[in-house]
Amino acid sequence: MSTYLDIARFGEYLARHRGAEADRQKRLVGVDSRHGSWYFDIVRFFGNEAANPSKIRIVYDSAQRQSPDKLIGQFNAKIAAALRAEGRLYDGPPVVQITGAEWSPGAESISIRALDYAEQVAGFAMDFPDEIFKRWGGTLRNYVREMYPSYDLANAPLKSGVGVCGMVVTKENAPTQVLSVKRSARLASLENSVGPSVAGSVEFADNFRTLGELIERSMNREVQEELGLKQEEYSVRPLAYAREMLRGDRPQLFTVVETNLTCTEIAGRMEALPSEAREFSEFEFVELTHGKPAATGVASFNFEAKMNYYLLEEWLASRQ
Repeated sequence: MSTYLDIARFGEYLARHRGAEADRQKRLVGVDSRHGSWYFDIVRFFGNEAANPSKIRIVYDSAQRQSPDKLIGQFNAKIAAALRAEGRLYDGPPVVQITGAEWSPGAESISIRALDYAEQVAGFAMDFPDEIFKRWGGTLRNYVREMYPSYDLANAPLKSGVGVCGMVVTKENAPTQVLSVKRSARLASLENSVGPSVAGSVEFADNFRTLGELIERSMNREVQEELGLKQEEYSVRPLAYAREMLRGDRPQLFTVVETNLTCTEIAGRMEALPSEAREFSEFEFVELTHGKPAATGVASFNFEAKMNYYLLEEWLASRQ
């Protein structure tokens, strides 16, 4: 699924380092709490105890940063060079790094700073063997867990951009359809896997006021660029914030994108995109019956798409 991540063996790592039953329970998602996700610090934006992203302030972090870990810096430069040589390194505006999160009622805020996209790519190669980490089992994942055992966001050793993704749901008729895409081989991470309808990094801006605004603007860009939809043709509903363990505990924002367009219309927009601009190689619509897809539909999803889907499933159930 990914050149630099050992996804097949991540379950073993999880059992060793986050295998306590209390941790496992906190990672469960889905209507029946049956799916053990690869995410922690999950904060839902729906339900009885929902956080409201429109009331979560964005705070711009201007604090002086500590000197980065030299080994991680060397490794990051090596991975960035490799991805650039492969034509898979995104070259664009700075992205958002989340440096702190406060969820206490009445004081909710997210602290952010600008980050060059290339500064975060070490997290896309957590399992790539390198002599730099020979003393620690040969990989960045082992090095980080031994040298930096804390999961505190403010002291995270890796520079990680925040990701945003969403499942497109059609409302043309019942049963509902959900769009899934096979990610292009040209992408820097999770290439050639079946992901959410849209997924990407949050580009930095100096005028975000709330987390809700950050999510809305970021998803508008992703939906319009990756699918070719117009802003008046869909609506974005934030689902949750969480931190993903596979790629260095990076923060991720999940959404659902509702549209009245038909599957045929959406497919037409996607097929009209220039081949060089496409972030997908294939796509399909998965049917939902009573808010759930057939088991075979979800089985093909990567871990990010599964997390997005099961949050969507919870949200659909909460509206009944």
